[in-house]
Amino acid sequence: MKKSHSLFICFALFLLSLVLCCKPIKAAEPTVINLSELNEGEKLEIKEDSVLNLDTDKSLFYIGINGHELTISGNGTLELRGVKLFDSGKMILNSGTIKYSSSVAGDINLEVNGGSIILPENIGIYYKNITINGGYISGHHISTHFDSDSSIRINGGHLELKDYIDSPNLYIDDNMFVVEPWNKAPEQLRYPLDNSLYMEIRAEMHGVKLIPKSEVKFLSGISFSENSFTLNQYEHKQLAVNFFPENASNKNITWSSSDSAVALVHPDGFVSAFKPGSAVITATSEDGAFTASCEIIVSDPGSPDGLVIEVSSLLNTQPNQTDINVTYKGYKLKAGIDFVIKIENDENTGLSTTKIIGLDECVHNIDKIR
Repeated sequence: MKKSHSLFICFALFLLSLVLCCKPIKAAEPTVINLSELNEGEKLEIKEDSVLNLDTDKSLFYIGINGHELTISGNGTLELRGVKLFDSGKMILNSGTIKYSSSVAGDINLEVNGGSIILPENIGIYYKNITINGGYISGHHISTHFDSDSSIRINGGHLELKDYIDSPNLYIDDNMFVVEPWNKAPEQLRYPLDNSLYMEIRAEMHGVKLIPKSEVKFLSGISFSENSFTLNQYEHKQLAVNFFPENASNKNITWSSSDSAVALVHPDGFVSAFKPGSAVITATSEDGAFTASCEIIVSDPGSPDGLVIEVSSLLNTQPNQTDINVTYKGYKLKAGIDFVIKIENDENTGLSTTKIIGLDECVHNIDKIR
């Protein structure tokens, strides 16, 4: 019996050891650090995987991740005024706001799931890998190392930069849309490694903006309120386009004239009528390449007089109330813009002298555009 009892105990211990060996070991919980517990301007050095709770608004000099994983959450705002060089590890932003006061670089893997990262003028981040799943990033630029395995992945959120995305590998999820520059492919957003090419492209581009495709209001068409307009020679008119839908995300328009000698259209849709005839003004939308056209008819003024100055006033009125109209070859000049009226009163004689100043330059300019 004793022998059987001993065998039973040994068998029970064996089973217990199997259970203990098969039971997963629970990972240690990361250390939680509350921002409110830190001193203003402190240098925070992470010594293990940690969670930084932004339970207040505060400024730190920098955070040293030191090869660990730092998760940031909470609703407060953290301002980082400096940078720890040659830092490494992983930083995960789930909520809250991080403001950088200086450019930051390091062997860091950045993952943004929520919250905001704010980069002031000419400030950027330069990390090993950057993954954006949500949240909001705004500022000058975001960059990664030039290593072949470094990448920027944009899967969600909002990204608004004044300059470029700089990475050897740029991936944009299909549910994201490049609003600025409109509908560009990933390779057209990168910072080219060839400096000469970089300078050439940089002069033509002004920022990068991506938002979820579900938030984009695509155009379905454009139109003018009228199919034709009649203008007098040298008259101007601001043309306006109707957008469908009215709250379309992209309202950029390219303007053209079938005869610029008759009617010249400026990049903002402002039309100047030069000589009698007709010209078709066409507006083309950047989104969808929709077009709308209207005819500008420039009337023939006949043979207008040269410089005509008309002075009229009501009876029993003061000289200062005189109405002065000036035209040159049928073109009505504007007081305060094309010329200046100066009235001088002589108290000794009781006479009033009206001077019209600046007509010579205005007349010269009109003759040039004719």
